[in-house]
Amino acid sequence: MAVTPDDPHARVLAAIAAEGGPRLTLLRPLTGGESSAALLVAGPDGQRLVVKAWPGGEAEAADLASRLELASELRVAGWPVPAVRAGGRFGDRIMIAWEWIDAAPTETLTEEMVDRLVTLAAGPRPPVEDAGGTFGRWLIGSLREGCDGYCVHESLARHGRATAHLLERIEGVGARLEPADVQPAAAVPVHADLHHRNVLWRGDELAAIVDWEGVRPGHGGFDLVTLAFGLEVAETASAAVERTWDAAISAAPAGSLQAFAAHMALRQVDWSIRHRDAADVAFWLDVATRALDRVGA
Repeated sequence: MAVTPDDPHARVLAAIAAEGGPRLTLLRPLTGGESSAALLVAGPDGQRLVVKAWPGGEAEAADLASRLELASELRVAGWPVPAVRAGGRFGDRIMIAWEWIDAAPTETLTEEMVDRLVTLAAGPRPPVEDAGGTFGRWLIGSLREGCDGYCVHESLARHGRATAHLLERIEGVGARLEPADVQPAAAVPVHADLHHRNVLWRGDELAAIVDWEGVRPGHGGFDLVTLAFGLEVAETASAAVERTWDAAISAAPAGSLQAFAAHMALRQVDWSIRHRDAADVAFWLDVATRALDRVGA
């Protein structure tokens, strides 16, 4: 598909260049993202890059820079994290450009592919600073009040009796636990959205994990619970899903597991209510209920 100068994505790239950012040529939008648009672009030297850009202020730009340092820690530790090629705040927009990885996500994962992800997520990660206990405050805050733009409580409360009951269980976990109860003694970088659609493969070779803008200090078990939830919509063996849950249960204390599962239950059901159809809501309501039952929440 030809890109015209008045394409809205091309206009964003032109505005970034006009504010002193890199001159990037739009090749095509990348599909598959839930809430943010990624663009395949050519850099000044012709190198292909994946770019995301959104409105934001100086504080948000500084927060992103801090998050990217966490992703870099995992890259140095051997995780398949794409390299950052450019980034910053240009005018009123924040932009990040990642190296392009010539690989693709898949809906069909063998047990060996899932085991590779589980081994990576359950393995050691470099310790990072979280002196303010931001992970615990974010996690419990999501269960008590929600988050900005996702984990919205009101959608579950209004949708129907079953989702309202699920919300009662989720808020009950938030009421029983304090942020300090789920704050790890030694924080590590956590992807925070590690589902199978954020993993790129070349055949059965793990090529990259993408979508790192939400990385934060936290507990690695959170990524395992996120992965287990995501595998519910993948084509994979039920035994692989069970092993993912087993790894999560082995990785985190009971209270933390309950909070992880409650957060993901809220995230998935809320998003389905607001952005998908009734069948999808029913599907995730079932997944969420089984997950809370599994961890005793």
